[in-house]
Amino acid sequence: MMRELECPGFAAEWLNGWLAAVGLLVLEPRLRLRWTEGVSPAAVIICAESEPLSLALGAWPDADRLDRMPIERNGIPRLDRKVSVEDFRARAELARDHSDGWTLSSTLTDLRVDRRDGTLWHAPLDPSSSGPAGTLHDRLVRTYRLVTTPDEMLPASLAGTGRRVAANGLGFDARRIAGPADDSTPLTDPVIEVLAFFGLRLLPARGTGIEVAATERADPDASRQRCWQTPREGTNRGQRMHWPAWSHPLDLWGVDALLDSWSRIVAASSDARRLSRAALKRLRIHAGWRTVAYQWKGSSDTTRGFASEEIFP
Repeated sequence: MMRELECPGFAAEWLNGWLAAVGLLVLEPRLRLRWTEGVSPAAVIICAESEPLSLALGAWPDADRLDRMPIERNGIPRLDRKVSVEDFRARAELARDHSDGWTLSSTLTDLRVDRRDGTLWHAPLDPSSSGPAGTLHDRLVRTYRLVTTPDEMLPASLAGTGRRVAANGLGFDARRIAGPADDSTPLTDPVIEVLAFFGLRLLPARGTGIEVAATERADPDASRQRCWQTPREGTNRGQRMHWPAWSHPLDLWGVDALLDSWSRIVAASSDARRLSRAALKRLRIHAGWRTVAYQWKGSSDTTRGFASEEIFP
């Protein structure tokens, strides 16, 4: 008999909530995932072998796993924000035989190089930041340390009662950003931020394999993270991520396959709001969204974040 746990804290229209649910599958392959139907779909984690919550708690990563990731800053060579082709090549050698090798390919690609300084392109979900925030891995480790009692904090986050703390998290959740007239400290749920990082496994970064100027306007398709596409309708607002909610319980590799089909459907549509209903019905996809980028206040504002807008139904 399948055991199910509904997780209202992981709302599908919230990019970080969606990524966190996928991240649970990355950490515990025995889990399956579907989404409730209705106005605000929520994650449902499923398992036939054990209680889903027990599996989720047992899969929480230890600090040693984070310290051994191929994107850890203080390796040889040192991997800072600006990464050269040579440094990437050295880390790629390590990543090939590493269980978390995806952490490199989901954040960087050597298939797009900035001809001005020879540095590589970072994926949209590996945003830059100023000050002490550092690399994405730095932010991950800092956020991970805030989860002091995972046995208590993870169930609360799943239930939607997780405590938000004064922290920037991974740096791309628009919900952490205060309003234009409010300069208060960003607030994030560290549990969801950590899980969202692992959700990046299914979103590798790719490029065309040529040197380009560091501008999306010149060639918006010179590089891309999976599920990110340049809208064909309206004015060109840059690439936007598109993601779905589905009703059939899928394991990690089922989600992987579904995202391939979903991306083809989005790419084939001249308007993201007019997706093929028949194709989506066959895939049991009942809702979908795309990112809306935070509009920063000026050239000196390094704040980045993504909210969402519904595109289906």
